Amino acid sequence: KVISLFVDEHKKVYYGNLYHGFCVYDPNFKFTRHNILDEIVVEITPYRNKQLWLGVNSAIIRFDMDLFHTKKFKINTTSKYDVTGIIPENDNLKISTFGEGIYNFNLIKEVFTKDNEQMLLSSKNVQCSYQDRQQMYWFGTYTNGVDLVDPNQKKFNHFSTSAYNKQGDNVVWGVLEEKNRLWIVTNEKVLIKTNQTQVAKIKNSPKNVIYSTIYKDKKGIIWLGTINHGLFKWDGKQFIHEKTSNLKIIKSIYFIE
Repeated sequence: KVISLFVDEHKKVYYGNLYHGFCVYDPNFKFTRHNILDEIVVEITPYRNKQLWLGVNSAIIRFDMDLFHTKKFKINTTSKYDVTGIIPENDNLKISTFGEGIYNFNLIKEVFTKDNEQMLLSSKNVQCSYQDRQQMYWFGTYTNGVDLVDPNQKKFNHFSTSAYNKQGDNVVWGVLEEKNRLWIVTNEKVLIKTNQTQVAKIKNSPKNVIYSTIYKDKKGIIWLGTINHGLFKWDGKQFIHEKTSNLKIIKSIYFIE
C-alpha cells in the first residue's frame, strides 16, 4: 500500500509503503529497493542539492538521493504523531503534524521551534498543507475545515466545509491552486473557492465517492484520487472516471511526464 510518492527527473520513483517502509524503484534496472528506511513515510518533499525530506512519526528525515544517506531529526515532544506536510522556504521547513499543529525547522541550526501561527490554528490535527502563489499557507484539518494564514499581513481566516457535506463532517484531505481558484477536497465534495468568501460545489460530482488526494499535471488537468472508486479526471466541465483495473484506493498521484 503506497501512501506517499515522488518521481524525479530520471523517472526514479521514491515512495512510502505501509508494509515495506521507504522504497526506491529504478526504471532503468527495473529494480526496487525495499525497506531503505524501516519507517512509515507519510510525506515526501523534494529540496535543493538532491535531497528529499521525509515526514514520519514525530520526526523528519533528510535523504540524499545520490548516496542514499539519511539523517533523522526528532521533534522534541512526548506525543506520537505523523508529520503530514513539509513546505520548504529558504533555509527553513514549515512542518505540519497530525496532533501538534505547526513547527518550523531551521536548516542551518537544525532545530525545531513552534510556529508563530500555531495559536491561530483552529485544530492541531493538520492533514495537509499548501502554499499558494501569494505565499499564503492553507492548512487542511481533520475536524475543522481549512485555515488560511497570511504570514506577511499576520492575518488569519477559517473556512468550514461542514455545510457542504451531507454528514456535516469538516475533514479536508487536499488543497490545490489552479488559475485564480482554490480546490478544496473534503470527504464527500470537491469545493471551489474563488476569493475570501465565495465557495461553490462542483456540479454533477460523482455520487458515493470518498476523496483522498488531488494533483495537477503539467497540462493543467486536475486529477482526484478516492479510497473507494479509483481515479477521476476533471476535464473543465465534469468528472471523468478513469479505468484503473481493480485499483480502488488511491492515496497518492504522480504522473511521469
